[in-house]
Amino acid sequence: HGITTVYQNGLRWATIPYVDGRRSGTEKRYREGELLVEEVEWSNGQKHGSFYTYIGDTVTVKWFYQGKAVSKFAFDEAVR
Repeated sequence: HGITTVYQNGLRWATIPYVDGRRSGTEKRYREGELLVEEVEWSNGQKHGSFYTYIGDTVTVKWFYQGKAVSKFAFDEAVR
């Protein structure tokens, strides 16, 4: 349980939340230790929900349902 912070070359690279030893919650990935570049939703060790990528002023979103890439519509339908 808890959040693991991963460092690369002395700078924060990611913060990863765990519940019962599996990724669960919002993982955040950074560039240069401070600039947020990705946010990934996890549930029970699988990507589940949104996956945001931030590049400059551009934000892209991908969706996952129980570890598989799906459309936003398919995700919304599946979680009803």
